[in-house]
Amino acid sequence: MTPPSEYERFAAEPSSRRLLRQEELLADVAEHLQSVMRSEGLTQAEVARRLGKSRSFVCEALGGDRNLTLRTVAELADAMGQRLCIHSEDLESEVRKLRAQRQVEVLERERIRQQLEELRAVVGQVAEKSRADGYRQAMREIAKSARLLKAAGNPGDGWSDAMDTIAGHAEDCATAYGEVSDG
Repeated sequence: MTPPSEYERFAAEPSSRRLLRQEELLADVAEHLQSVMRSEGLTQAEVARRLGKSRSFVCEALGGDRNLTLRTVAELADAMGQRLCIHSEDLESEVRKLRAQRQVEVLERERIRQQLEELRAVVGQVAEKSRADGYRQAMREIAKSARLLKAAGNPGDGWSDAMDTIAGHAEDCATAYGEVSDG
């Protein structure tokens, strides 16, 4: 089992957890109101005008620089044509979600490690094959395997870029070898 994260350790201490929950709530409210403002096409100046307050007041409130009261939150939401609703989450379920997320990350790393082992095995097989069938065909096989493994990866995880690089180098080697041996 993986050791607890810094967040989990911090959240385990009651006084730290209370502070954490306060800051999370302030950030959640500010982010939500900013999102509403964008979706409604409103500017801070327009919200300030509707509230009868300064633009700097709205900027501070939405930037998390102000300790918002529930009354202020309600006023801001109303100025944006919204009514905020509140829900709560069980703290234990949140911890379980974090642990499940970490487990998914561990499983993903394991899947990538297994795919790398498969690629190494293919490269080993291709190296053997290259002795019998020729270097150019072996490089084409490596490029093909890298493309297949790329398709199994997730975009943006670095895996796709690595497989593109391997496939590109293998194709370049196969082409270069063909030019040398044909010439």
